[in-house]
Amino acid sequence: MTQKEQLPSQEELLLDYAERLANHRSGRLAVHIHLSRLQPELRQDHHLRIAAETFDQLMKRHSGQLFRLSSGDMVVVVKGAKTSETDDAVFKLRYLFRQDPLFAQEPEDGAPDPFATWYDLGTDYANFLSDVYTLIEKWRKMIGNPLLSLPDDDDGEAEQAPKKPAIGPVELARAEAMLGSMDVAPFVQRHLACTIDETGQPRPAFCNYVISFEAIERVLAPKHDLKAEPWLFQRMQEIVNPRILSELTEVARGSQLPIGIKLPIQTVLSPQFLKFHRDFRPKIGRLMVIEFDVVDVFVNTDTFFFARDFLRDRDYRVSVGGLSLQTFGLVNREAMDVDVEKVVWSPRIGQTLSPKGIEQFSEAVTRAGVNRVVLANCDSRRALEIGMECGFRIFQGRYITQALNKFNARPAAASA
Repeated sequence: MTQKEQLPSQEELLLDYAERLANHRSGRLAVHIHLSRLQPELRQDHHLRIAAETFDQLMKRHSGQLFRLSSGDMVVVVKGAKTSETDDAVFKLRYLFRQDPLFAQEPEDGAPDPFATWYDLGTDYANFLSDVYTLIEKWRKMIGNPLLSLPDDDDGEAEQAPKKPAIGPVELARAEAMLGSMDVAPFVQRHLACTIDETGQPRPAFCNYVISFEAIERVLAPKHDLKAEPWLFQRMQEIVNPRILSELTEVARGSQLPIGIKLPIQTVLSPQFLKFHRDFRPKIGRLMVIEFDVVDVFVNTDTFFFARDFLRDRDYRVSVGGLSLQTFGLVNREAMDVDVEKVVWSPRIGQTLSPKGIEQFSEAVTRAGVNRVVLANCDSRRALEIGMECGFRIFQGRYITQALNKFNARPAAASA
């Protein structure tokens, strides 16, 4: 197996996670357990496995992540846990390894604890990140490759390791259990939707907050492609997407744009959403658009109508996403009656649309309302060009974000 084909190591995942925490420090504790300092006879695989299991209950009560490093050390990050709760788990672990002379006694006041290093990430994030960098550098030297690139430094898809077609039922069951305790805030991404004027300049219209399944896949199921099987991926979204409700007030700071989030229909009708509406919506103070996946709408049609009216009564806007070239033309807009429709761009649209097809598509966009339809997942200039030919004026995707950054940089460059 080549270097490119290897799965991400725990060290690489820890670094990726630690850097993602830069904007999500508040209320989080981290502890580095120095199990590599144990005597060799106490560092057997079964010892390390039991050590990791010591934190199971803490992870179930609080969102968090545990990393088992190749040195034997563990790094645990938890959100919303009291220091005493985390200390209890560390104390149990210390007691488990009480036979080791190094850890037989509690450290004296003011002396560094040889067993565990603590971090309050709200105030001590810089030290935590610095120590993570030190760990990574030691690991790279240990494996004999100090210049080893991290997963984000990919330089070609052709060399990527082949993945299994999809996550299977057994792996999905394990993933469900892990997702229940995972701290998802570091995996929330902001996707701007922009209007494009005649000059090509993008102007932000609203902001979607989504959970990155690519990032979760690297941590949770690196051997599987979470998106390969649509129905299983739909199930994963149903598990993960509702968790964005508890993170929204944290991740949506610093902007006054309308907010869009994607939720399962059943979540909107749950006590969880009512609690969000009562306790958190007033703190956000902005227009909110709730997006439903078109598959969810078609499978739960009657419930969708009820959820749509339920949201409208509480001053939310309603969106339907995941529409394809084919389903966009089949939608009964009068019956569905939503505020926004999202069509997902794919290269097939540019390959299959004839001039006559573009004209028909443009007519459909006009009927829907150019201010009510979005072309999403635009990752190339061609997506933008074809989309504009088809009448779209609101776009979302990586290429649009790059274009916005380019235009925003121009005034700064001119005034320099």
